[in-house]
Amino acid sequence: MISVQTVFERVKDLSRKDKAGYTSAAEFNRNLAEAQTLLMDWYYKMFEANEKTLDSLAPFIKETSLLINNQFCAFPTDYRHKLEGGYNFTYNNCDGVNPTTNTVGMQHLKTGEVMKTLSSAIRKPKIDVEKQTGKFAYTFVNNMIKVYPKELTGSIYFKYITDPPVSLYNVTIDLVNQEEDYDPATSIDLQWGEQDQTNLVDLMLFFKGIQVREGELLQWIVQKHQYSNRQ
Repeated sequence: MISVQTVFERVKDLSRKDKAGYTSAAEFNRNLAEAQTLLMDWYYKMFEANEKTLDSLAPFIKETSLLINNQFCAFPTDYRHKLEGGYNFTYNNCDGVNPTTNTVGMQHLKTGEVMKTLSSAIRKPKIDVEKQTGKFAYTFVNNMIKVYPKELTGSIYFKYITDPPVSLYNVTIDLVNQEEDYDPATSIDLQWGEQDQTNLVDLMLFFKGIQVREGELLQWIVQKHQYSNRQ
């Protein structure tokens, strides 16, 4: 986790050295939201290229159970990208009180693979309730998760990447000294790991038109998003 106050003070100090002017809390929060979005887009691009989760994405990996309703599950509200899924076999123990869940992996079917899989004698999804085994699959249809075989009930296990939650630098107004004072009670720190503090600060400075080191991140942002320093 990164302190939003630390990022604010760092950006303020470096902006002062560059004579880039005053930054209000409102402007800082707008730029911070944009910086988080771009940084996630950058890491997400690398994840798509390698299909390997990165350390920087670790704070945004979640696991949940999704209820099945007529062969469909709703996406989590903070969903960004799938990682893996599984079908939850739930059964009662001898005591009849504490149910046990056994999760079996599900194959993700891409566009164009569904019909081939359903018509395959070998790969066709099926369930054996008594043995609690089977072949299971899921695909995405109309912003929903569709599961196979259609007889599935209960819930699925779903592991996914979320979007970064909102982070805010909030202040109270000191009327006597006409200053903004940091308010820790209403501020929200960033969920990123400390290794990404420099990237976030660089992006914030870049938005203010301050020259920063041109690493791969900033080069990608300029090329793909047509950004330029905001002089």
